[in-house]
Amino acid sequence: MMFVSYFKMWKIMLCICSIATVTSQKIFQIATPNVKTGVSLHWDDCTQSVYFVDFQAIGRNRSIYRYDLNDATLYSAYIDGESLPIYIFPIKECEQYKEWFVVGLANATKIIQWNKHSAVATVASTLFTLKLNDPSMRSVVGRVDSQGRLYAGTFSYLFCGGSANASFYMYRKGEDVQRVFGNVVTTTGIAFNMPARKLYHLDSCRLQIVEFDEDKVTGDICNGRVVFDFKQHLPYFVPLGLEADSKGMLYVANYSQGSIAKIDPRTNTVIDFIDVHAKALASIVFGGPHRDILFALAGSSVLDVHTGQIAGEAIENGYLYVIRDLNARGHRYSRLII
Repeated sequence: MMFVSYFKMWKIMLCICSIATVTSQKIFQIATPNVKTGVSLHWDDCTQSVYFVDFQAIGRNRSIYRYDLNDATLYSAYIDGESLPIYIFPIKECEQYKEWFVVGLANATKIIQWNKHSAVATVASTLFTLKLNDPSMRSVVGRVDSQGRLYAGTFSYLFCGGSANASFYMYRKGEDVQRVFGNVVTTTGIAFNMPARKLYHLDSCRLQIVEFDEDKVTGDICNGRVVFDFKQHLPYFVPLGLEADSKGMLYVANYSQGSIAKIDPRTNTVIDFIDVHAKALASIVFGGPHRDILFALAGSSVLDVHTGQIAGEAIENGYLYVIRDLNARGHRYSRLII
């Protein structure tokens, strides 16, 4: 049974403390009370903030979050009349749309208004709706590339217990949302190698990362090929969450054991591990003024990937992990262009 306690505080002032050091990396944790399953981390340069959602949040339980790196404060809100969000992205430009965001909700992506501080956000309109033949399908993890295009997938409520009926979609300004490819069980990670024009897609149920060539102008992708198979190289891994650095290395969170693997997709090899000592890691992203901080998000509940049901409580609170001194930096992503 899903239960999300409700906090009456309008914002949560946070005390950050160092909890671990792995080789030269410094890892800090920030409590995210009430977050059951946090997903879709997104770094925004304009506000120097990282955004995410709790996709188990219902009703007036807080569902959208913003951690402000400058004032070390976590802000959260519920979306009036909506539940179970799957992603949140600011809309470009910084000033013109400073209170406007897009949020994935079931099979629709909607525009909401939120001043980034208050406890309530409101829906303004619907940007697009996916036409899904399977009623068990809904939107899942999304990502915005450097050109302001949105890529997102779908999945079944049965998660890995469902069939490969899910799809991968792209939205770009002025056009209807497009189905890019199918035969997906679930999309659980999307990353980009900007200089090489590569898109990476993680399907946790197939246990594979697939690399695509991306057209810089149109965003169209092609030539899909498996560049990492977890069954062969990391059989104990439950991969959930994907990121890439400026050198082309991939970072994948291990949902079951609380570590992050650094992978070279060109050689199919694991380069390193970052241990954050937390279960239920579900999302990672580079951010910070120089994009050299890796953020990782862990929820307070554990989902059974075979059924999609809650399997137990991971920890008392969810946590946002801030990992510094990695000697790596991520790419600059855009706000969504609508």
